[in-house]
Amino acid sequence: MSFETVKIDNDIERLQEQLESARRKVYAKGNPGAQMRQYKTDSSQYKEAKKKFDVIYPEYQAKEKEITDKINALEAQKRKIVIEEEAVKTANKKKDTLSQAKDEYQRALDSKNAQRITDAKKNLDAIDASTTKTDTDGKPSTPQEDYAGYTLDSTGAVYGPGVEGQNGLQGLFVPMPDSKGNIVNQFVTSSNKAVEGFLKQYQGPGQIEQLKKKLLDSGYIKQSQLGGTAWLSGLVDMFKNYSSDYLYKIKFENATDVPGIDVFMTQKKPGAGGSTPYRVITTRGDAKKLLDSYLTDLIGSGATAEEEAAFYTELNKAESKAVRYSSAGMTTGSVLTEADRLTIAAKVARKRLRGTNVDELLKSNIGSTVALDVASMQKYAAKYGIDMTPAEALKRVADGIGQENYAAKQQERLRQLSMTVHPYLKDHIAAGGTVEDVANVYANSKLYKLGVAVPTATKDKDVMKAISSGKTVADFERELQADPLWRRTDEARKLSADFTSTMLKTFGLG
Repeated sequence: MSFETVKIDNDIERLQEQLESARRKVYAKGNPGAQMRQYKTDSSQYKEAKKKFDVIYPEYQAKEKEITDKINALEAQKRKIVIEEEAVKTANKKKDTLSQAKDEYQRALDSKNAQRITDAKKNLDAIDASTTKTDTDGKPSTPQEDYAGYTLDSTGAVYGPGVEGQNGLQGLFVPMPDSKGNIVNQFVTSSNKAVEGFLKQYQGPGQIEQLKKKLLDSGYIKQSQLGGTAWLSGLVDMFKNYSSDYLYKIKFENATDVPGIDVFMTQKKPGAGGSTPYRVITTRGDAKKLLDSYLTDLIGSGATAEEEAAFYTELNKAESKAVRYSSAGMTTGSVLTEADRLTIAAKVARKRLRGTNVDELLKSNIGSTVALDVASMQKYAAKYGIDMTPAEALKRVADGIGQENYAAKQQERLRQLSMTVHPYLKDHIAAGGTVEDVANVYANSKLYKLGVAVPTATKDKDVMKAISSGKTVADFERELQADPLWRRTDEARKLSADFTSTMLKTFGLG
């Protein structure tokens, strides 16, 4: 793990602590948010607590948004650093592979075996075609030499190498995983392939939404394109502009270090500007999927046609009110969370929930409080290595209705459950630690050993498998060394070189 990423992780942790501190001022014991849960909604005590709550809640909302935006920005910065580090490792690996292929070809020539020479030459040509070209002196070529065969037409469209005097195939430069999973800038002639390959890097929670936000802020898409797949046309437009800008800087400005696509995406599209209001509006089909999923978890069956129609209407109303404004790269306003959507789903299904704890919960608390409690419950569960759906979190929140300090009691139940689910960490948890504390150590080892970043340690299969089986960090690292990815790391190359050197000295050849 690099110094930069460690610093970013520390900054994120501090911001998360600030967020939790801000939340406690609203919802901890003795504060208005907690007091409201202790009284019936028609009582004078409730009304008094709600007055105080209404005064401090807007400030908390603003603070929450400010901190969350900072965390999102830091996570994006960390991701960019990791991608750049991977690119450097990939470039070094390609040079090593090319050097080995040249050595093998020379050995084949020395052997004067015709078949061996043919095979070695074929292998060398294949590797040479996919790696950085070198000049006759064996020195790395310049970017200008590497892209000599690429052209730009008057519209800015990019063409790959073709017949002399004519354009080749039109295409796009897109950073995407190659056959071995390394992120490299590739020239592709299919926009579908470009989109598919690029989006493989955005599989984490909320990453697609962050990508859409960048495209919207930069002017590549409009608010009406946020739903469904309409936004993908804006993504392709961004690829086109990036490709044109990338090649132009290399061919006509003699640039040797062109900013990556993450930097390019934050720049305003020519002609875009002003303050842009936008909303995240869920499509009817996606609303149906959400409601079916929530209700299946909540009550064991999917939604009726009547509930689907009601949910779609109520959800869109709420989303229309959650307007965000983007201006000069800054975003203000609010947006619905998964917990907010779940609360709307539960209200739509009130008839089937009648008499349950969830029904009682919805009667006793304002919707925003329920949603916040659900989100907080999920976050707490994740810290203790327990995967919890929004519906499961809602049930737990509902189970505590009417109880003093119910949130703390539910958290204690989760902590006790975690000691059962993760028996090897029982003493650590009993002493006040969390599963997340331990998982982060294993995740750092995975990053160090394989160069693979782990966004959420408690959701990584390798990390949680090691913890569940009681493996030590040392055992986990030895296990990682069996992964093919490890052989391509600097550590593996150094160990191999040290071993070779030791053997040569043993035989008096060092």
